[in-house]
Amino acid sequence: MFDSLMERMIKKAERDLGESADWMRDIRRSSPAGFRKFLMFMPLSGHGQAATPDLLHAARMVAAQIEDCGPCLNTTIRYARKADVDEGVITDVVQQKWDALSPDIDLVCRYARAVVLNSPDALDLVDTVRHRFGDRVLTELALAIAAVRVFPTVKRALGHAQSCAVTPLALQPEDDRHAA
Repeated sequence: MFDSLMERMIKKAERDLGESADWMRDIRRSSPAGFRKFLMFMPLSGHGQAATPDLLHAARMVAAQIEDCGPCLNTTIRYARKADVDEGVITDVVQQKWDALSPDIDLVCRYARAVVLNSPDALDLVDTVRHRFGDRVLTELALAIAAVRVFPTVKRALGHAQSCAVTPLALQPEDDRHAA
């Protein structure tokens, strides 16, 4: 019974993610206890209350792109759309045209990049983000960046990662893809 419940959860994840979750099946098969613990982690990847959706999803997209996981980046794009993040923002973030974005989103993109790359300017950007948005938003952005990085790391460690390649289809708005 527990196995069928877990398989239903994985199939739901595949529908939500729009990609195979065989890597989750590998975890479940080889370490059921580890899989149960991983399931408790997953809600963290979608956490956000104080930060606006555009800020959270910009941070997630930047982190996923730097992690070089194409399916993970495509997933972050799908979740940004579900949160009604503007298509222009999604495109500009992914194409790294951050100067075309609002100053707030530009700051969050630069902050996320610096954190993921452990750049020398990361601490200055932490202070700037804290000053501009406050501790709650800073914390949510930090958790969003860290949580997004777990998925490509686990997938890569299990041999399931694919190099980052955002297809034009992934950046095309949902309605346009159905019309094509």
